[in-house]
Amino acid sequence: MSNSRLSYKANTTVGAINTSQVTIASSGYPDNNTNHLFPGDVSVLLMRDQNGCIGSTTYTVDSIISATQFNLTAPLAAAVDTSGYVIATQSGTWNVTFTVTQYDPEPEAAFLFQSRHQPYRLLPHS
Repeated sequence: MSNSRLSYKANTTVGAINTSQVTIASSGYPDNNTNHLFPGDVSVLLMRDQNGCIGSTTYTVDSIISATQFNLTAPLAAAVDTSGYVIATQSGTWNVTFTVTQYDPEPEAAFLFQSRHQPYRLLPHS
């Protein structure tokens, strides 16, 4: 499941070339901590004017170090702009498991799962 809506935007303060650690500002921006950033999130590091990505690449979040620091899976190709931004899109994974406890050769029921925007119907296997 994925969603292209922007879900994370923070101001970058520190991130040196050839390192994988990035620090963000703790106040004054849409996101002031790493609470909405998760390992596996794909992110870009933007310049101050938000006109182009630093290093012309995307980065994947490896781990969250603290409320204002995180690691990337690869070293930075260029130093981050100390007044730039880190932006990531929404992410999420759902794992749903069903265990059948009784077999009915002629089921009369279907299951309906409702998400916020779309209903999903699971019909009995025939």
